[in-house]
Amino acid sequence: MIAHTVYRTFNTGLNGTPMPSFSDSILFPREALSDMGPFRQVFLGKPVFSEPEIKEIADYVASISTADALSKMSDLEKNALAERRRWALVYYALSLAQSPSPPPVPTTAGFPNPAAAGH
Repeated sequence: MIAHTVYRTFNTGLNGTPMPSFSDSILFPREALSDMGPFRQVFLGKPVFSEPEIKEIADYVASISTADALSKMSDLEKNALAERRRWALVYYALSLAQSPSPPPVPTTAGFPNPAAAGH
């Protein structure tokens, strides 16, 4: 049930907040992510991503359809690709909430608290 709620939120946004819907922006082409520079940012003197992580990101970007390939897809193919990407985003976001340690603040942002699951 939680996955469907996150899916709906990503696709409709959050009313009353500046969070927009991501529904129309999910079919981005490879060219939109061609610059790996932003992934080489440093925060508090440390790289945000390691070189192996940047390589993994670059490999993923290389697998994304180009603008030309997207333009040649049928509406059915575009819808199927968009659905796969939406659900991948949902499960990625949920994976971030599945921490074995308690959250640093007294909230789990609406996600179940894994630390309390055994009680």
